Amino acid sequence: MRVSKILAQAGLASRRGAEALLEAGRVTINGVVRREPGAQADPATDTIALDGRPVGAREAHAYVLLHKPPGYVTSLRDPEGRRVVTDLVPAGTPRVFGPRDLDRWRRGVTLPDGPAVPSAVRILSHGKASTWLSVTFREGRYREVKRYCKALGHPVMRLRRVQFGPLRLGTLPLGRTRALTAGELERLQNLLDPGGSPILPGIRR
Repeated sequence: MRVSKILAQAGLASRRGAEALLEAGRVTINGVVRREPGAQADPATDTIALDGRPVGAREAHAYVLLHKPPGYVTSLRDPEGRRVVTDLVPAGTPRVFGPRDLDRWRRGVTLPDGPAVPSAVRILSHGKASTWLSVTFREGRYREVKRYCKALGHPVMRLRRVQFGPLRLGTLPLGRTRALTAGELERLQNLLDPGGSPILPGIRR
């Protein structure tokens, strides 16, 4: 099997992104760097590594026959609130996000604008059709969270930003504002200008 396909199935990059990883010399097969786009490997017997970290096995799949009853919509969710077929899928069926996927989420992926590796990922809650995750990135690239989730095969259904730098949303109600505290302003000042020159009015060391 082509190594680029193995990397893509492991959720580490798109097929094109995987070929770029090979060309950059970041992929080894049994300890040997392979750069050619058409490099082949057997995931069952060969040791494949990206930046020295072993690539996990191919994601498990399950095939289920469902006799759809009337009134159910063939979709993951329905904005009109109708019942969806995923409500009928037994709990524990592969492809529903679970704790075993966390290692893959924490390894990171390569996006078109470079590697993306979260500093923290944890499960907040999960159900039959969706899972709430807390994902933390140290940088704020364009639509990074949505692109990261999509690359791993889990498109975002709803996104809520709860912290930006030193600023936490906390219990602030939807549509409301509050004044920043002195501590928040100072931490923001330090973040914007580590050299000490005042950028925000009235904030000095």
